[in-house]
Amino acid sequence: MGEDETVILDITHAFRSIPMIVFAVASYLRRTKSVNIERIVYGAYEAREPFRDPPQPEDRAPVFDLTPLLDLLDWLSGAEALLGWGDARTLADRMELTHRRLWRERAANTLPQHLQRIASKLRKFSQALHLSRPVDVMRIAHELLPMLSEAQDEFRRWARPFAVIVERVQVEIAPLAHEEPERLDAENMRKQLALVE
Repeated sequence: MGEDETVILDITHAFRSIPMIVFAVASYLRRTKSVNIERIVYGAYEAREPFRDPPQPEDRAPVFDLTPLLDLLDWLSGAEALLGWGDARTLADRMELTHRRLWRERAANTLPQHLQRIASKLRKFSQALHLSRPVDVMRIAHELLPMLSEAQDEFRRWARPFAVIVERVQVEIAPLAHEEPERLDAENMRKQLALVE
């Protein structure tokens, strides 16, 4: 399979553990070769309507879209990267994709207002952290904390995997937040020490 291809995976007739392998391989291809997994589907023959034996040509079997399970793997690895190494890029990507998809599809009466802005701020926080820019880290952390609190309802509605860890994220970045990061005082030094740790 080449890079940047788009595929739809049908696991209807997959044998035993093969669906689990399909999800692992799909996640791997998405990360390493930028393969767009458009859908992972499963045709539920046993759930056909009406259920008749023998089945008739007009019977309909539902097809379940299992792609959200693959998305959950991305949210999981993004959460691990942020909480373990301060790398918010994957989570920021998921938030931006979710924000754009919802606005493109007009999927609900009320649409997210904060996801894209928070994704951008998380990405900047992560970059400042990795470049060892303490003043930027303290300033961005200070700006990010109220944004995360304000967007709790949006996380619960559209970014549930992030909603589960948002309190931990706040606990992790709170010691780094400083209202006046340019002012060198004892608090600033404590924040910089927390950043080193």
